[in-house]
Amino acid sequence: MIPTNLLILGLGGLCSGILAGFLGIGGGTVMVPLLVALGYQPIQAVATSALAITITASSGTLQNWRMGYIKPQKVLLLALPALFAAQVGVYLAEQFSSTLLLLGFGLLMLINIYLFELRKRVIAKQKNAENNSEKQQWGNPTIARIITGGTGGLLAGLFGVGGGVIMVPLQILLLGKRKRLPPISQERRNNIS
Repeated sequence: MIPTNLLILGLGGLCSGILAGFLGIGGGTVMVPLLVALGYQPIQAVATSALAITITASSGTLQNWRMGYIKPQKVLLLALPALFAAQVGVYLAEQFSSTLLLLGFGLLMLINIYLFELRKRVIAKQKNAENNSEKQQWGNPTIARIITGGTGGLLAGLFGVGGGVIMVPLQILLLGKRKRLPPISQERRNNIS
């Protein structure tokens, strides 16, 4: 590999890590386009991004476990469907042309912009409901977790994106969860966005 490409990848990884820390996104959102720009085939970029996400997510998971945020039963209801659906996503990614895969990735990023705005509205609505002592949730939480995990897994296998792009918005929308945000102000987060 060319030393310049290694430097670009290193800086891309650093940028991805910073975005992950501030906004909960980064891996697939930053690394897939960067890898494609460096000459990787889209399917290789997705696979490389997925491996990088696995490594960084493991570190974050360990820290969240230490802090007591992980509820094993709830995690399994997300993780098992994601595990199987990711295999389907990888299979589908192999079937699509590079052009179709890149167009799908671009469409997913556009949808994510909408989901980000929707997520802010839902969180504001949840805060109002909490002030009125109401619980906001869509249907059966078990089914919502399975849908969230399956959708996240499918899109992770297909496009190499992680939880910040798919699972967090779906948990907010379907389960009424509020994302536990890193310790920076909401104003600063909005400015970064």
